[in-house]
Amino acid sequence: PIRFDCGEQDILRVSNDRLAAELAQADVPHTYEKLPGRHDWAYWTNAVERSFRFFDRLQMERRGAT
Repeated sequence: PIRFDCGEQDILRVSNDRLAAELAQADVPHTYEKLPGRHDWAYWTNAVERSFRFFDRLQMERRGAT
């Protein structure tokens, strides 16, 4: 699974928007979230938890499927 996020004021937002559009055009399943913030520790302190929850949810789904 592909999951990524980016701060709305992040210097890399345009590149991440482009990547998300190309993945969608190629029908590649992915999750992309734009959240408030910049490319800094304050952003990552909050965003990393969302990533952990995403992958934890996947792990739980896979455990239920076996």
